[in-house]
Amino acid sequence: MRVLLHSFEGKFPEKTGRTIFVLSEIYENENGLHHHFIESKDFVSEFDSMITTYNLEYMSLNQMKVIQSLWD
Repeated sequence: MRVLLHSFEGKFPEKTGRTIFVLSEIYENENGLHHHFIESKDFVSEFDSMITTYNLEYMSLNQMKVIQSLWD
C-alpha cells in the first residue's frame, strides 16, 4: 500500500535494487493460448530451476479477456 500512497503524492517509492520484467502475450483465441502452454511444457523445469537459484518472484495472469483493443 505504501507504493500506491507514494503515487498519489507524486513521489517515487524507495529503490529496492530489483529489476522487474513484464512479458505480455496476446492471442487471437483460446487455441493460441492452449498451443503456447503445450509448447512451453519443455521449458518448465528450467524455469523452476531459475526461480529457485536466483530467488525470483513469478506471477502469471492468464486467460484474461481483452475488453478494448487499439486495433479494433
